[in-house]
Amino acid sequence: KLCTIFSLTLSSLPRRGGEVALRVIPTEGGTLVEISDTGIGMPPDILSTLWDPTQRRSRPGTAGERGTGLGLPIAHAILTQQGVAIEVDSTPGKGTTFRLYWRSFA
Repeated sequence: KLCTIFSLTLSSLPRRGGEVALRVIPTEGGTLVEISDTGIGMPPDILSTLWDPTQRRSRPGTAGERGTGLGLPIAHAILTQQGVAIEVDSTPGKGTTFRLYWRSFA
């Protein structure tokens, strides 16, 4: 379901001039994957219910495309079942950063 996060990140970018950054950072307890974009961002009311599949929070992307609003809740459910911790920071008009923490099993 990382593909869902990548797809949603790419769809939020402006047609010209947007950026997506992917960083993979080894940490003492595992691995951090950070995905940042310079897209449309999300306001606090959307962030507060981002993982709730009963809340419809889809809005048109920068190309006017529509979604169901279920991609991120499904990705979140699958990743957290696998022990991945997820954090999100977002600012409307500036972009969003997802941080995914995989713990080491070694």
